[in-house]
Amino acid sequence: SCLELGEAYSPTPAPLLAAMLAAFAAAPLLAGHAPQGRASPPASSALPSPKWSPRGYAAAAPALSRGLQASVALLVGAAVLAPTSRLARRRGGPARSPLFGRGARLQRVARRSAEADVERWVGENKVVVFSKTWCPFCQTAKEALSAAGADFIAVELDEREDGDEIQDVLGERTGARTVPRVFVGGTCIG
Repeated sequence: SCLELGEAYSPTPAPLLAAMLAAFAAAPLLAGHAPQGRASPPASSALPSPKWSPRGYAAAAPALSRGLQASVALLVGAAVLAPTSRLARRRGGPARSPLFGRGARLQRVARRSAEADVERWVGENKVVVFSKTWCPFCQTAKEALSAAGADFIAVELDEREDGDEIQDVLGERTGARTVPRVFVGGTCIG
């Protein structure tokens, strides 16, 4: 439901939070151990530290079951990235997804592609304008080049999926990520 004007914002709706707290209270506190007639949880010294550790939440609370770890994480706002595997517990670290590291490889591939595109455009054309369609300075630069009769190509970064990568390449090559970036004869003039 939408908040009415003047209502306080709560990141977790009160009924959901109450249900989560009830489920947490009813769950066994330690993995494989059911509460034995206790009305309250054991003393705080018997519970694992709630602090996050560099090896992940599961390493900070190894005695808690995975389901309970997720519940606790949800309640305290921590992020559980992956459930802990047996192998990871033996190694003392969190489990890793088989996709771990692929994002960085894809970024490197996109980066190389952007570098190659910039080199090709600048090498094959006398005048290249790296621009954004909404930028008034870019529009002025393109109008000035047109008025001067220059034969140029305009690469509209905001219309390309790899626009950010191209802008990063331009930033390293010219010292600035701002647009327009105008190349004449392979040299950036501004």
